[in-house]
Amino acid sequence: MPDHPLFSDVDVLLSWRSHWPAPDLVVVSVHGEIDLSTAARLRFALTEHLDLLPRVVVADLVPVRFLGVAGLNVFTEVRTVAAERGAQLRIVTGGRRPLQRPIELCGLCDVLPVYRTVEDALGR
Repeated sequence: MPDHPLFSDVDVLLSWRSHWPAPDLVVVSVHGEIDLSTAARLRFALTEHLDLLPRVVVADLVPVRFLGVAGLNVFTEVRTVAAERGAQLRIVTGGRRPLQRPIELCGLCDVLPVYRTVEDALGR
């Protein structure tokens, strides 16, 4: 997948880059803020990659500055879509409190597979 250039205000708030460390593994590195105004863009980024039929989609959130409830809703939705397609969504927070805390407060620790590093999420 190519990098997505910035076109609008929403694009300035959220962008991503992806790479395929293996034919069935994709890492989507998300940059910016994940909130109500950017949730649809995040959903698009993740489902766009799921359409390419990987076994695992890793959402690397370490560069993210803010993670709101709208973003958590996207992750739970995309996790369900991935499971329906026989794939997995794995989330990397780097152990950063601004990313980890919303997941904990919303009671999603047992729902969303969260990893500290991309390498851990890839099973390496």
